[in-house]
Order: sequence, then structure tokens, then C-alpha cells
Amino acid sequence: MNGAPLEKSLGILIETAMKQAESERRCAFYIANPEGTELRHVVGMPDGYVKCVDGLEIGPGSLPCGLAVHRGEPVIMPDVLEEPVWEPWAWLAREFDFRGCWSFPIETASGKVVGSFAMYFKEPNGAADRDRELAAALAHTASIIISRHQESLERERISQALRESERNLAAELAAARHLQSISTSLIREGDVEALYAQIVEAAGEVMHSDMASIQVLDHENDALRLIAHKGFDAEAEATWRWIEHDDATSCGHALKTKTRIVVPDIEADEFMACTPAQEQYRKAGIRAVQSTPLVGRAGHSLGMISTHWRMPHEPSERDLRIFDVLARQAADLIERKESEDALQRRAAQLRLLLDELNHRVKNTLATVQSIAHQTLRHAPTMAEGRKSLDARLIALSRAHNVLTREHWEGANLRELVAEALAAYSNGSGPRRFDVSGNDIRLLPKAGLAISMALHELATNAVKYGALSNENGHVRIRWGGGGGEDAQLFRLEWSEIDGPPIEQPRRLGFGSRLIKHGLAQDLGGVVELHFEPDGLVFAIDAPLKELCGGDDKPHPRPLDDRWER
Repeated sequence: MNGAPLEKSLGILIETAMKQAESERRCAFYIANPEGTELRHVVGMPDGYVKCVDGLEIGPGSLPCGLAVHRGEPVIMPDVLEEPVWEPWAWLAREFDFRGCWSFPIETASGKVVGSFAMYFKEPNGAADRDRELAAALAHTASIIISRHQESLERERISQALRESERNLAAELAAARHLQSISTSLIREGDVEALYAQIVEAAGEVMHSDMASIQVLDHENDALRLIAHKGFDAEAEATWRWIEHDDATSCGHALKTKTRIVVPDIEADEFMACTPAQEQYRKAGIRAVQSTPLVGRAGHSLGMISTHWRMPHEPSERDLRIFDVLARQAADLIERKESEDALQRRAAQLRLLLDELNHRVKNTLATVQSIAHQTLRHAPTMAEGRKSLDARLIALSRAHNVLTREHWEGANLRELVAEALAAYSNGSGPRRFDVSGNDIRLLPKAGLAISMALHELATNAVKYGALSNENGHVRIRWGGGGGEDAQLFRLEWSEIDGPPIEQPRRLGFGSRLIKHGLAQDLGGVVELHFEPDGLVFAIDAPLKELCGGDDKPHPRPLDDRWER
């Protein structure tokens, strides 16, 4: 009987019992489950009977075959129709035509009851000594067979567990080597794209999946962007290139909840049922999927790493444990890439700022040099020249202050006008300036040019024009043109109620700065008229030269008037 199936070995014992029996009977063997709570039929009885009693609960209310196991001693019932325990089962005895029922426990050498041996007699039958001896011998032999069978099963279980452990150990060793290889690559700072490909390859191996992918969180769009994958076709790659929070995909759900999402079967998942995502998975041949968020060392979201299977699948805790190490490596790689990109952006910005500063300093020095040369050259006296130079440098400084506050990205014309006229304000006197115009933002070069022109106009007005008496005032207007002139900017300076003025025989530095320098800086046309009522100045220039691109003045009209 060595090596034979349990059913066959015990069947031979039944044949032996039948040969030695003097009366008509049936014999059967039952074996208890490992927990000792249920009895399973092994061999001996017809299928119809087995269907009724297989899995019988072992306990004090059990039929004799189970009661013998519960008590650990033989249970002899000469006539089952006279036994209370058989009342619910009397129909079964009649259907299979037996009256007597004997059951003997099968006990191992260690004293553990592992099953029972039963005899069923067609007629009522008490237990004769010879029958008892036969049953005891068969039960003893069966205990040896069952013990050896269980030992064989245990050896096989141990052997299988050992083989499984060896397979797991080999898989973990291979995964560890792969993870170590990735760690080495990360330390060497190799090609980032190649590292992403290496990580998705490792993800597929660790999780035994058919496909894998890595996505990075695009903070500007607040969505996941696919950066590497294994196994996607062109359509799947295009479909999952961008994933948002409200997408019903596993990665979209994981992004929203910030937890790992495992879908063992997309066809049985309620969250995914009847959604576009479910149909997308079907088209890609995906049946199961898991997505694990990638988190930075400070706890902020970085992206997602996912694996996909073509058949229903739920990853084991061991696989997920190894996978989490890989996810940590992927998160570190993305975080390092983002840090490097940020450093490169800051370095580029710094180079740009240094270049701009260098250019700005050169331009400023050239402007100061020109102002100083022209001012001192045409000044009647050194004292007046110094005074004019100081005033012009202060005006230049005020314009620089406005631009510096705006990081030299541009300046609001209202602020430039206010700064240029601040030196000529008189809070206790009559209104000297009437200013209105659209809100417009100027490029730094245009802002400096207009500021210097306004300073020269105001200085000239104080000396000779509308600001040289107590009644004069200045009206300043600006804005965009209309119709064909929609892309033109116009600024006007009109002096009113000042003393009579005449056209000068020659233009001084200030007038030349206004008429020629401003026109050149703004690419426009300057008008300068010395009317009897006062000086009138106007400039028409393309908005593109003042604002850059195709910018236009803000449509909201302003009518700001200052008490000067």
C-alpha cells in the first residue's frame, strides 16, 4: 500500500473485511478534517449516501461515524430505527437498506483520533466478539495507513513550502539585485529617461505584471503626465498621457485619495463600473491594475507608479513590500530631477539678471555721462550747471525707483508721471497740474525716456512757462488713438495761463532731449509749439515701442487730478 492513494489503500481493507464477514454488510472509512470539526467520507458508501453525510459535523449529536470520533470509543447501534439520534436520519437508513450500524474510532500512535471505520448491517445486529476484533484490527491498520498518508502529505507540504520559499527567495534576491542596480544608477546620476525605463521594467518583474507605467505630477496643470511605460500600445499611451483627479482610473483615484488603489478585477469594481476608464482598460487588454502614489521626502505628491495585468490578479503583501522600495527609488529620482530642473531655471534666471544688470548699468552710465556732458557744456555758469545736473540726476533716480519696484519689468505711466512732477508740487497752492489718461504699462526704456522728458518740460515751465507765475497750470493727457491710429499712443503737454512766450533762437539741451531724443527712443514723432498762451508738446508713437508686443492701453479711463 506504500505510495498508493488513501482511497485505494482503505478500499483494500474494506475488501478484506467483506471477505472475512459472515453476515451481509457494508463498510466505510471516514476521516476528520485538520480542525477535527467535520467528517469526510473516504471510501465504501454509495454516492447518494455520501452526498447526504459528507461534511457531517463531529459532536455529541452526530451519527455514529462522527460520534465515535467525538467520544474516542466504539459506538454500537444494533438497530438504528430504535436509536433517538437516528430519528432525523431514519429515511436515509430505509433508503439505503440497513438497520445495524457500528462505528470504531481510528486513533494514531500519538492518541489523536483522525477518523472512523463503520459497518452497516442489513438486519439488526449486535456486536459479536469476532466482529469487534475484526473492526478493531481494521481500524488499527487504517490508523497506520492514515498516519503514513498524513506524514506523506506533511512531507509534501513541507517540500512544497520549501520549494515555494526557495522560489520566493530567488525572486526576492533577483528583485534586490535589480533594486541595487537602480540605486547604483541613481548614485551615478545617469540618463534620467533610461532610469525611468529601468524602473518600469523592474516594476513589471517585481509585481509579475504584463504592463507598468510611471507618471509625474504636473503642478501647473494639476494632472498626471505619463513619462515612461512598459507594454502600452500607441493608443493606450495616447489615452493615458494625461490623467486628472476626477478620472475613474486607478491612478486618478489614487491621486485624489493619496493612497494605493488595487483593482483585482475591473469587471467587478463598483467604482469603475460603466465608466470610460473601464472601457479604456478593456481596449488595452487590462483586467487588473494597481496604482501607488509617489511621495517626496517632505510628504508632497510627486507622481504615480502603476502595474497592470491581463488577467484578474491581486498582488501579495510580499510583492507590494518589495514594490514600495522601488516606488521610493522612483520618487527620489523624480524629486531629484525636479530639483535639478529648478536649479537650472534659477541659474538661467540669474544669468539673465546679471546680463540685464550689466546692460542696465552700462546704459545708465551712458545716460548720466551724456546728461552731465550736455548740461555742463551749455550751462551759463558752473553753479547753474551743477544745479541743473543735480535736478536731472534726481529725475532719473525717481524713474529708476519706479522701475526698480517693478523689478525692471515695466512701469505704470501714472506712477512715472507722479514721480516726475512730485518735485514741482505745492500742496498749499492752486491746482497746477490737470492729468488724465488710460492705464498703460511701459517698457523700462520708454518709461525712462518719458520721465526725463516730463522733467525737462516741468523745469522749463518753472523757469519760463506756466509754472513761473501764480495762475498758470499744465494739462497732461495721454491715450491710444482711434480708427486707423488704434495702435498709436499719444501724450500731450499743454501750458495754460502762463506768461507770453516766444520761439527761442536756439534749442537748449532740454529742448533737444525732448524733441529729438524722445522721438528716437520711442520711434515716434514729436511736436513742440511755442504758442502765445504757453508751450504745447505732443508725441505720437507706436504702442509696440512703448509696451512691447501688441499691448494696448487698458480701456478703463482715468481722470486723476492732483493738487499741485
